[in-house]
Order: sequence, then structure tokens, then C-alpha cells
Amino acid sequence: DTVSTENPTSAPSIAPTARATSRPTSAPTSKPTSSATSAPTPSPITSATASPTAVPILQIIDFGADPDVIMSRCAGDCDKDADCEEGLICYQRDAGDDIPGCKGNLNGNSDYCVFPQ
Repeated sequence: DTVSTENPTSAPSIAPTARATSRPTSAPTSKPTSSATSAPTPSPITSATASPTAVPILQIIDFGADPDVIMSRCAGDCDKDADCEEGLICYQRDAGDDIPGCKGNLNGNSDYCVFPQ
């Protein structure tokens, strides 16, 4: 047996009701529920996870100056972000700088595609 009102109250109650209502509230609650919902939320979460997903270290690939291909992660020599696959940036480096997330032999001042930091 469900207890409900025909019209919502003008202000939220301080304590939860003893029984479930027959329809959802018109606004979200200020605190999480104590039990899981039966369906996932309609939008992604905006907070970070407790432990990030590990990104594998990739081997450096060097196509030389001015390649005619869109490059994947750890590939170079890029000159601008548009030289890299979607979601990657062209990491402009100085000679001797390591490439984040990449390993292998670096070619002089070549720049490589990486995830944004």
C-alpha cells in the first residue's frame, strides 16, 4: 500500500518519508540514495575515479620530416595537432626531452603525437 499526495508539497521534508511515493520528485535530492538504482544514470560522471586506468607505454615510430599520414600516439615527426589522430596533440619538444607515454630512440628534434597532459 502506497501513500501519496495528489499535489507536491511546497517545500521538501527534512526527513525521508516512511513509504515510497507513487511518482518521482521534480528535483534531485541533495544527498545520494542509500540503495542502488535499477538503471544507470543518463549522463556520465564528472568526478575522477579513485585509481586511474593505466595507459600503456608505446614504442616511438618516426616517419621523418613532413610525413603524408595522420599519425597515431608516439608517432612523429608532427608539426601541428592536425598531423595527429583525433584526441592527440603534437608534443613540441626540445632535443633531449622525453616523450610522455612513449619509449625508444628519439630522432633529433622530432615532435611526437601524445595524449594531452
